[in-house]
Amino acid sequence: MKVVGLTEGYSGKEWKRDEKHRVYIMSPSGEVGYFDLSTGEFNSSPRAKISFGICDAEDASIKLETSSGKKIYLGQLEDKIPENKESRTKLQEAIKSFNNITANAEKTRVEINLGPTVEFKVKGKSHWAKANVTLAVDNGKEPLDIEKVYDATSDMVAAMLDLEMAKFA
Repeated sequence: MKVVGLTEGYSGKEWKRDEKHRVYIMSPSGEVGYFDLSTGEFNSSPRAKISFGICDAEDASIKLETSSGKKIYLGQLEDKIPENKESRTKLQEAIKSFNNITANAEKTRVEINLGPTVEFKVKGKSHWAKANVTLAVDNGKEPLDIEKVYDATSDMVAAMLDLEMAKFA
């Protein structure tokens, strides 16, 4: 196995034991993980500060070349936030519902705050997400159905939380 650093500060070290065959990768900011030659998968280190894995040759920081001539390129992956269309649709429907419920209120103020409340793990790392809606409504011509206001607000919060968690997926 030949390990070639293509970008300054990146290096790899081959490690074999029993049936395990890995190449551990270091970046200028520390360990990013290892490439498992047995499975062909990259495993990120819990301490990694970057998203790293198999990539195209032009984006590579490390090139692995097997004795048979096979080349594997590893590099920093683009952090893309996947769009969760189902959650976005739920949020839009909840907002419409809320607007219909509060249509007769003279004043409606919605304050949206995001902060941590739910812990979830991605690749061994803990992440936190929170969706919190503070609602103040002054009744207008008709009294509001508090249960419907609560349900619409709760639906908004649930959709917002899904969207926040999707950013880390």
